[in-house]
Amino acid sequence: MMFDTIKAYIDNLISTDRDATLHDFMKELHDQFYSDIDIGFMNDFMDIDKEENEGKFVIPHQKLIDYGVATSERSANIKDRLKSLGLEQDIDYTLLDVQQRNSNGRGSTTSKIYMLTPGAFFLALQRAQRRKNQTSDPTIYAKYFLFLQRVVKYYDTYQIRKLELLDIKNKGTISSLEKKLEQFHKESMEVLQETKQAATEARDETIKTRKTLDDAMDSMDMMHVDFVETAYHSTAIVQDGKKTNFALTSIVEDDGTIKFKTWRTQKDRMFDVLLDALAFDGHELVIPPMYFAGATNVPIATANKLKMNLDTIAKIHNRIATGRKNKWSMSGLIKSTGLKLNSNPVWVPNPHISVSDIVNTYLDVISDSQSRAFQLMEVPKDFEDTVKDRRTAYKKRVAHATGDTKKYLQDMAKTIQDAYVAYSQKAKE
Repeated sequence: MMFDTIKAYIDNLISTDRDATLHDFMKELHDQFYSDIDIGFMNDFMDIDKEENEGKFVIPHQKLIDYGVATSERSANIKDRLKSLGLEQDIDYTLLDVQQRNSNGRGSTTSKIYMLTPGAFFLALQRAQRRKNQTSDPTIYAKYFLFLQRVVKYYDTYQIRKLELLDIKNKGTISSLEKKLEQFHKESMEVLQETKQAATEARDETIKTRKTLDDAMDSMDMMHVDFVETAYHSTAIVQDGKKTNFALTSIVEDDGTIKFKTWRTQKDRMFDVLLDALAFDGHELVIPPMYFAGATNVPIATANKLKMNLDTIAKIHNRIATGRKNKWSMSGLIKSTGLKLNSNPVWVPNPHISVSDIVNTYLDVISDSQSRAFQLMEVPKDFEDTVKDRRTAYKKRVAHATGDTKKYLQDMAKTIQDAYVAYSQKAKE
């Protein structure tokens, strides 16, 4: 598209919201309004004016001859020409003595070569005048640099116009943005509520409150235990003691992070393993050991469900977010918050997922599991004998390895038993 004036050209750039680079702007300005100015040497000039050449003596005086600024190759004439152009030795140029072997192979000849800085070379081009015997008119370079000055001036005008227009748009959209933000918060609450409702529909009751992780939970929605036998028939027949039980514990680190630990092991070993974690490793019981169909799939299913919740949060945010840099993604939220959502989740303080969310999601997945039936693992009848047999080994790990060691372990066992009782009573209600 051709334009009658430079103003019309800039107006078109603004109205079409085009983001023209300086190089594109210069080329289009030349083609439409300054095509009579020779810029064929522009790429050569850009190569000379590289950042690594700045202030260095890298331009031989032969370049002055090539561009028509000097006509003689004699050293004395070159020096006079440099002085006439107002250039100073050791500042704008330096003199090198270069030895070259004669063409007949005998001896060598010393040549004087003047080396200029890029700045001095361009200054010489601008100061050069048309003289006799010159192979080209050096005044074209002055016109070229004048053209560059105009390009910078008009490009500056173009950028100022863009900023003014952006400022007007911003002022006009502040109230609209506030309304969008208000609508965003409203929609966020609605979608999150819908997501939570959909996730809890499969449960018979709603989890209401829990005091702390020390209690694990004060009130939880329990699955009906009338289907206990169904769990056995819904999976392959396995010897009772070899069936894989599931449990969940947590531990609070010094930096405030909470690490969850999923336990999946045979019934014969679960009580022993869990007691070890509670008594010696500082874990707290969140979900006591139980057996139900699909228990082995609970950790991965829980991690996937938590990721889906984050993905929903990201999509809600992206409805009004402007610019690619302000968009959210599920993987980006995990990386920015430091959360670890896998078979052993790690919770860190963040505005998106709470500790309760993680525990509730485990319970949701258990509720949605095959047959909705589960069996709590009973405390082994020979537990006291087991403690007695292992007492020597435990002494090495307990901080106060005294005669109270056995009682300490029995207290920990009661903690597990109490959790079973809580589950059983809730399930019978």
